[in-house]
Formats: sequence, C-alpha cells, structure tokens
Amino acid sequence: MYGKVLLSMMAAVSMLFGGIEAKAADHAPVTISIPTAATTSTLYPIGAALGNLWSTRLPYVKASVQSSKGGVQNLQLLSRKDAQVSFAITSITYQAMKGLDMFKGHAYPDVRIIAGLY
Repeated sequence: MYGKVLLSMMAAVSMLFGGIEAKAADHAPVTISIPTAATTSTLYPIGAALGNLWSTRLPYVKASVQSSKGGVQNLQLLSRKDAQVSFAITSITYQAMKGLDMFKGHAYPDVRIIAGLY
C-alpha cells in the first residue's frame, strides 16, 4: 500500500514541478527540513524521496529529511518553524490545530495538510 501511495505522491509532485524551469539566480535560496519518523519507518523513505525530488528539480531548494520520534514531535517542530513539511496522522494533526490533549495550551491553527496517507 505504501508503495502505491509513494508512487502516487511522486507522480503528482513530478507533474507539478515537471513544467517548471527554475533558475537558482531567479529565486532566493529555500531550505526545507522534513522530519518523518524513525529511519526504519515507512515514512522516512517517502520524506527522503520528496526531499530528493525538490532538491534536484528546483536548484534553489535544499531539502533534507531527518528522523524523528513521529507525528507529535513533527508537529511541534513545524509549530516552532524548525521544519517546513512533515508527516502526522489526522487525529494528532487535529489535536494540534485545536490545542487538545497533548497540545493543550499550545494550539497550532496554522498547520496545513497536503495529503492524507492513511
């Protein structure tokens, strides 16, 4: 299943960036940190593939994947602007948005979802 998700995501992102010819001189440098989960997880290779795609197709982007403790830590990194793109399950993302449960008193209403993976 994750293989199909990865292929679908890669195809969509490739179509998005496929028509873009970007020159590094035309853009300010962009650094993207992508925390995923443990390096042995299924999300790590997806983050690595996205980072590689962005870094190779967009010359002004330097994207790097990093291992993490998972969705909760990823959302905390995003809210502190220590990461720009990440992965988390929907229920935890909702809790972060609304400041519920483990995010009580630390709502992150600006979080945005790119895709639902599972």
